[in-house]
This record gives sequence, structure tokens and C-alpha cells, in this order.
Amino acid sequence: MFFYLSKILSFLINPLLWVITLLFLAFFIKNKRFKRCFFVSGLLLLVLVTNPFIINQVLHAYEMKGYSEKQIVRPYDICIVMGGSVRYFNGQTVRPVFGNGVDRLMQAVALYKAGKIKRILLSGGSGYVTLQHVKEADLLKPVLLNFGIPDSVIYIENQSRNTFENAYMSKQLIADMPQIKNILIITSAYHVVRTKACFEKLNLKADYFPVDALSGEISLTPDKILIPGADAVSNWVALLHEWLGLITYKMAGYC
Repeated sequence: MFFYLSKILSFLINPLLWVITLLFLAFFIKNKRFKRCFFVSGLLLLVLVTNPFIINQVLHAYEMKGYSEKQIVRPYDICIVMGGSVRYFNGQTVRPVFGNGVDRLMQAVALYKAGKIKRILLSGGSGYVTLQHVKEADLLKPVLLNFGIPDSVIYIENQSRNTFENAYMSKQLIADMPQIKNILIITSAYHVVRTKACFEKLNLKADYFPVDALSGEISLTPDKILIPGADAVSNWVALLHEWLGLITYKMAGYC
């Protein structure tokens, strides 16, 4: 039930849906006072969610700051790659189509080749409502093999459907591996807060390697302050999804 509810709420948090709703009400409502209120609110919200400077400032404060692999002094026994690399599975080409989250996987490959991690745990089952047989971790293992990562160091957790399940099922798997002493978790910078809260709830101590940051350097050029951008909207959706997830997880006792 929680899984399906999260999917519905994820649809409702899109700020463009709010803008359209406000403008729709402004167009059809007859009361002039409310009409003006809805119209102005819709326009102001549209300006807010399409402004790249505002969302970049918010993300800059929320995301965990990244660091270089050279700052990792000792190699980790294992790194957990959080699910979210695959956007969807293309049945025509019979291969996954990657999204922005693929940086989680790419950085795991880079860290392994740099000798910073000894093992890679791919955590991710099906995030689809209908395609339950499409498991992200299963799709990603061949990718790692093609990059030259030995099969013997790749571990699969393919049953989780959300961040808490990523943490819970990864802990279950690692519990049977007494050789694991130190853990590195790789996930997107905006996802670290929720991920860390889930792992800490389960008393699993780990370090974090944030990737795929949505915020960039703070720039005061006109194109970064005044010109609306579609990326600003998608970044708001990602951030609102995280905030909603954090709230619902706390209500459910997941973190």
C-alpha cells in the first residue's frame, strides 16, 4: 500500500500541475476576487518554479557536498550503489535506458578501478507498478561486467522498491558477510539525507559518496538569475519528491 501511495503522491507534487490548477480555476471561477487571486498565484508560482537561481540556491543548501576519490584514504570493503540509474527498460532494443542517476553506477566503476572499493553491491528491484519482473540490479550487473568488473566482486539485491527497502535488504545481505567492516554508499547528492536517515534507523554505519549533484556553482549571470528554464522545474520535482519521501518515511517509522 505504501508503495502505491508513494507513486500517487509523486504525481501530485509536480509544481506545474499546481500552476495549471490555479490558472484553470482562475479561468472558470466567476468570483472576480478569487479569479484575480488564483491568476496572480498561478503566475507567481510559475515564475518561482522556472527560476534557475532560486532552485539552485535551495539545492546548494540541501545537497551533500561532493569530494574527490583521492580523499578516500583507505579502500572500503564494499560500496552500496543505490537504485535509480535506470529510467526505463526498452523492450524494442532489449536494454535499459539510463537517466541522470546513472552517475551512481559510473562512479562506482571509477572507484573500483581506482582501488578505493573492493566490492560493489547493486541495490534495486522494480520501481514500476506493473513491470515487477524488471529488476534494476539484474539489468546493471551485465553493465559492470562489460566495464571489466569481476563477477566475483559484484553482489545483487534485487527485491527493494524504495530507499528504506534498499537499506533494509542491503543490511540483510551484508549481515552474512563478516569480512565487511567499512561501507561506502553511493547515491545522488540530493538523495543522501533520506538515504542516511534510513540506514541510521537500521543502525548500519556507513560513509557517503554523493554524486549527480543537481546544484552547481552559484552564478550571478543573467541566464542563471532571470531566464526561466525547464531544468528548474525538473529539479523542483526531484527535491519535492525527496522532501515528501522524508516526511512520509518519518510518519511510517522508516527513519
